[in-house]
Amino acid sequence: ICLHPLGSTTSSSRSCPVCQSIRCGVSSCSCAGFKPRKVQLRSCDRCGHGWVEHALEQFQAHPPSGSGPVEVALPGLVFDLSSLVLFGAQAVPVQLKILLDRLYSILTPEQVGQILNSLGWSLGDYVRGYMLQHPGGKVLDRWSMATPEEELLVLRQFLRFGETRPIVELMMLQYLDVSRHGGFSTTSHLRNSSPAS
Repeated sequence: ICLHPLGSTTSSSRSCPVCQSIRCGVSSCSCAGFKPRKVQLRSCDRCGHGWVEHALEQFQAHPPSGSGPVEVALPGLVFDLSSLVLFGAQAVPVQLKILLDRLYSILTPEQVGQILNSLGWSLGDYVRGYMLQHPGGKVLDRWSMATPEEELLVLRQFLRFGETRPIVELMMLQYLDVSRHGGFSTTSHLRNSSPAS
């Protein structure tokens, strides 16, 4: 069953990413295609691995590089990247939203609308950064989104574009700094970012 038909977002030869036979990218997994779970759409019903582990397979032919030539942010490629972040999610991690915003700024409003609608998002929800209601109408009080591990995998994919490469390089330096120092301290981060009294 196709959950999110693309309509005219990408070329007519492409099908919904959920319906494609995208094998799992986890080395020990033999899953041949992603099948979303009924409730947790970002997890595969066949192998239990996440959507990102499957969907990244379509990017492996041309891995991103911080030193190679930049790619043109065509609507089809922007859709594929958007699906890594937005498919089956009800919230968007801030860093990934910054990068998506940068790519969406070079597309037409119609192209952005088609991408968002194809992935089950309204423009208002995307601008807010999270959905207020489940598409069925139920008010949400908890949200699924890319995990921190998935976020780091997706972040690297934005190195391919000139519009996002410098931002990603800075974000990755922050990740390295955080990993060297054992992670964020939430209270010190809040203390450092609050205005002086």
